[in-house]
Amino acid sequence: MKKFLKTYFPLLIAVIIFIGFGFFHLTKFETTDEHFWKYDRIDKYFNGWREHDWKKTRINDKPGVTVALISGIGRVFIPPLKSHEDLSAKEKNSFVLPNGHRKSFYNFFHTDWTEKINLALRLPLLLFNGLLMLPLMFFTLRRAFGKQIADWGIILIGSNPILIGISQIINPDALLWSFSTVALFSFIALLKTNERKFIFLTGLMTGLALLSKYTANLLFVFYALVYILYTLNASLKYKSSLKEMLLDYGRRMLIIIATAWGIVISLMPAVLIIPRHFLYATIYSPVFQSPIKILTTLLHLNNLFYLGNGHYRTIPLGLFSLVIFLSLFVILPPIVLVIFKKYPKIVKLIGNFFIIFLLLIFTLSFINAWFNTPLFSLDNLKENSLSSDVLKFKQLRGQPFLLFWTNALLIQAQNFIFSLRDWLMPILLGGFLITLKNSKSKKLNWFIYFSAIIPFVFFIGGLFANIFVNIRYSLMLYPIFMVIGAIALVEINKKITSRFYQKVLFFMILLFSFISLWQTKPFYFNYTNNLLPHKYVVTDAWGYGLYEAAQYLNSLPNAQNVTAWSDQEGLCQFFVGKCIRGHKIYTYYVKPDYILITRRGYITKRPVVRSINRQRTTLDLSKPYSQTSLSSPVWQLNIGGRPKNFVKIIKVIP
Repeated sequence: MKKFLKTYFPLLIAVIIFIGFGFFHLTKFETTDEHFWKYDRIDKYFNGWREHDWKKTRINDKPGVTVALISGIGRVFIPPLKSHEDLSAKEKNSFVLPNGHRKSFYNFFHTDWTEKINLALRLPLLLFNGLLMLPLMFFTLRRAFGKQIADWGIILIGSNPILIGISQIINPDALLWSFSTVALFSFIALLKTNERKFIFLTGLMTGLALLSKYTANLLFVFYALVYILYTLNASLKYKSSLKEMLLDYGRRMLIIIATAWGIVISLMPAVLIIPRHFLYATIYSPVFQSPIKILTTLLHLNNLFYLGNGHYRTIPLGLFSLVIFLSLFVILPPIVLVIFKKYPKIVKLIGNFFIIFLLLIFTLSFINAWFNTPLFSLDNLKENSLSSDVLKFKQLRGQPFLLFWTNALLIQAQNFIFSLRDWLMPILLGGFLITLKNSKSKKLNWFIYFSAIIPFVFFIGGLFANIFVNIRYSLMLYPIFMVIGAIALVEINKKITSRFYQKVLFFMILLFSFISLWQTKPFYFNYTNNLLPHKYVVTDAWGYGLYEAAQYLNSLPNAQNVTAWSDQEGLCQFFVGKCIRGHKIYTYYVKPDYILITRRGYITKRPVVRSINRQRTTLDLSKPYSQTSLSSPVWQLNIGGRPKNFVKIIKVIP
């Protein structure tokens, strides 16, 4: 028993922290887009198998199949989800419009079911990540990096507020991060041990990651880069010829690819009926679309593959994409390896460049945040960067070309940088400095180089793919950076000769992790570190705070007859009164007693008021509307203690 605890104590602590904090407040929020999975996609997937209607097994373009498989376990414990909405109450509170149609402006739910539904569908995701995926991460970490790094790494991963927060949400990202993490660690373990089981584990995890979200295709970029850097690091004992390397690496990669794609086909048979769905999930996913389109344009092949209006010839484009995919990720890595084996100093130079550039990105971000934003404004960062869902960076307009794109790259990095834990930041940056200072321990230099390069894959890739890189889009980075933190802690531990003080360091890290989570609860996924001044916000509440707002409204006298308009539907699922969710307030039919406004809603969903004479005006909440003003709410919650990330309830006074 003593040996077991000594071996698995860090994992046990990580699991307890992950599930313990994750279980808290698990049912008391409703995030954006969750309703699609609750009321439609999960049932659609299982109906596809039940009815042998294979087209239904592609439930979304993410594709989110693993969400249906894991979260769907809870479906047997709850009533039919379509009966969650109280349609009879909606009918009773409807109006006859001038055109003769009957319409209800209210949303009613059986509010006593809401938390039961949330528990049934969210708990499987949390337990799956905590009880299965964390142990798999620990196992693969130990084989890939050794016991000490695995011990520190699993603590840092299991106590990460962002990873706990996303694991509470019915969303493909809840499983993308865990499957992709195990897949990457398993691939590294394969390179280190050459054990066959890691080939199949990598393929299995890659396939499940692909079935979670198409972003998982980045794993093939990771594998190629890891293979080159790891093998170069071991080049003194790696004497194989190019032919041998091509056969060895190619064989293993083809098995991984075949296993991953086999999982995709087996669990989403819709791809056999509609092949373009297979392309979208794999070789022509949004991850690869931009490079392939650039290549077809350069080769003057657009007329061969594209039909216009977003349509393409599936088989020709699929074959072309397959050739490009296999060339890049099966054939090219050994060739690049052979070339760079002759120039090890160039590899070191490139790696150090990315480390310095990454450290510069962090430094400039801190300077920009704390010295009155001289580079770009942090106010409404996402909204000012996007225009009609296109990345235009309006706040950078007029800047010189080089400065414009440097700042654009910085903007892409803001969410990730300011969602890393502040107390861990010096340790993380120290992990990168280990390599620059030519530490005697050079075994893991390759991984530090890798970790410095891949953030730019996300940030620059977002620019090419026209995607603003928010916290969800960079989830795959957090476990990797936690390993960097673990490497740094192991180096610190080596400097401590006393076993007592080594234990003190371990428990201090545990204490910092616990305190950080305690201060963040219950809004883990909105964690923003104190390195960002409290007057700024880089992420939205994303549905947090609506339960608390509903509790305030429910506490009002005669709450069932209170009418509230909200810019988020989540309020309606917890509020016992008459809830209006929409862009319009029809004051000639209903007059809300209260208006709920969130930061995101205030920017994008200003309610439109239609009066008795049907005149349309946009409600300006900065000025009185029937003595209503955003500056004088009757109830307010600031997520994370940041005033701009607010949820406010305003009383409408006739």
